[in-house]
Amino acid sequence: MKFIWVVLVNVKPLKEAGAILGGATGAYVNVLALAKDVSGCRLLVNESLRESGFEVISIDIPEKLEACISRGPSNMIEITELSKNLNARCLVEYDEFQAYD
Repeated sequence: MKFIWVVLVNVKPLKEAGAILGGATGAYVNVLALAKDVSGCRLLVNESLRESGFEVISIDIPEKLEACISRGPSNMIEITELSKNLNARCLVEYDEFQAYD
């Protein structure tokens, strides 16, 4: 059985992805992944971000979506909406990138 995982990731753009962040040196982004376990989530997230032109600087410990909802962070409405896009053909979704210099 697969679960929806939520994880905060710190990334920096590779050369080809620099324009995505408007020239910023890095960004934080909440990433949702459909995976069996934490290891599978981390693998999917790393691969997806690399394919999108980002290097992962750090990745927090993934949490199941239900655990995040029960804590009630303010961005859960957006996260819940994003989670509806996950399926067998779409295993990873990104929330809005929060750029920094």
